[in-house]
Amino acid sequence: DAAREMWRQFGIPTVFLTAHSEDATLERAKLAEPYGYIIKPFHDRDIKSAIEIALHKHTADQEVQRMNRLFDVLSQVNQTIVYADCHEELFRAICRVMVERGAMEFAWIGRFESDCTKVVVVSQFGKESKRANAADSHVDTPSAAWEKIGSTIREGQPFVCNACGNGHCLYPPEAIPHTSRKSCASFPIKFQGEVWGALNVCAPKVDFFQDRELALFNEVAMDVSFALEKIDGDARRRQLESLTIRQNAVLSGINRIFREALSSHSEKELGKICLAAAKEVTRSPIGFLGRIDRERDPSAEILASHPDK
Repeated sequence: DAAREMWRQFGIPTVFLTAHSEDATLERAKLAEPYGYIIKPFHDRDIKSAIEIALHKHTADQEVQRMNRLFDVLSQVNQTIVYADCHEELFRAICRVMVERGAMEFAWIGRFESDCTKVVVVSQFGKESKRANAADSHVDTPSAAWEKIGSTIREGQPFVCNACGNGHCLYPPEAIPHTSRKSCASFPIKFQGEVWGALNVCAPKVDFFQDRELALFNEVAMDVSFALEKIDGDARRRQLESLTIRQNAVLSGINRIFREALSSHSEKELGKICLAAAKEVTRSPIGFLGRIDRERDPSAEILASHPDK
């Protein structure tokens, strides 16, 4: 039971040393997923070999799990990019993936406002939402608590701290004692060739950001940059399509008026034709066509109306 709990809660492997060799005991031991099972009597070299092999296997298993987690994060990010329809939806999903699938303690995305040189939080997920809201500091102020995020944005280069609290950290020193964060990093996000903002993440482990993690998060930041371009391009295309549809509808309405006007026999009939065409173009629920009296009588004769009542 103790071995199972150590494995379940902390991922600590076990090597069993026991005098019991019967099948029932061995089957129970398997439930704890041991890295070794030594039966008495034994030699010291047996224990030494079992421990070394267990440690090597555990390190290898952790590396496999780490790589699987990194690939899972990248896969989830790519799926998010495919289905996200707006910036807000994209940012929320990316921050959530970083925490729930990427083993981050906290993640947030900040947008750089060039007109006032500030970083504004646009989305966040994790344990430190209140702290992220303080990020809208002036990034060009050398003494600002968030100057390193500003440096990431200005220089377009990632910033990494693998030992929070050592004075070379992304966050203000006074915040370190109140959090379990051990490592933090900031990765630039670009839009239309310029640095748009930054993806900022915090990990609960010292030395979390190694080469593979840095490569992954750099790729995530580039994917977010691509998604910004994609969403913006999709919005422009939809706007252009909508404009084209409206223009075609207007031209169709004008052509209809010209065609049917030739067969109309009265102003009232012509007015109804015009209103029907205008209704198609504008989808307006009401409308009227009037004629102003040439003698400037304030009253006007309504030639046609829609709806008829």
